[in-house]
Amino acid sequence: MSLDTAIDYAKTLGCRRIHVMAGIPKTPDDVEFSRETYSENILFAAKKLADHGLLCLIEPINQYTIPGYRLNNYEEAMRLIGMDETKNLKIQYDTFHSQQINGQIGATIRKLKESIGYIQVAQVPHRGPCDSPGELDYKFIFDEIRSIDATWIIGAEYTDSKGNFDWIQNMNLSF
Repeated sequence: MSLDTAIDYAKTLGCRRIHVMAGIPKTPDDVEFSRETYSENILFAAKKLADHGLLCLIEPINQYTIPGYRLNNYEEAMRLIGMDETKNLKIQYDTFHSQQINGQIGATIRKLKESIGYIQVAQVPHRGPCDSPGELDYKFIFDEIRSIDATWIIGAEYTDSKGNFDWIQNMNLSF
């Protein structure tokens, strides 16, 4: 999809944020070349989205879920954010990926708080609902999020809800 099409969709739907994916280099030789190309492209996208009043989001994705994904750590995301003169580039922070990239969810959110534009949640390791068995203590995580910034938009991205979203109310969250 082109950026112009994404902008049209966002405006039509009333979305204020667009996640611009990094992709996967085709060959090992493309890795370094893709760094420069992705940097240029994401900065272009951040400016163009700013011109339309839309926030540009980037998401580090762990290497277990999508091997070879171009943006796979927070240091690279912060490097790009530091290069963005429009100040319109933020992190789409996904707890599922963050746990597998570096763990320490609470400390990482605190460290990145000024650079987070959206939060996604899912249980690790099976990308299940927040109240499913797994590595993450979502009561702790949501308490941390509330103590840092109660205005963040939080989305759930998981594979099997079984139609049950009781965890949202059980963790004192709301739509």
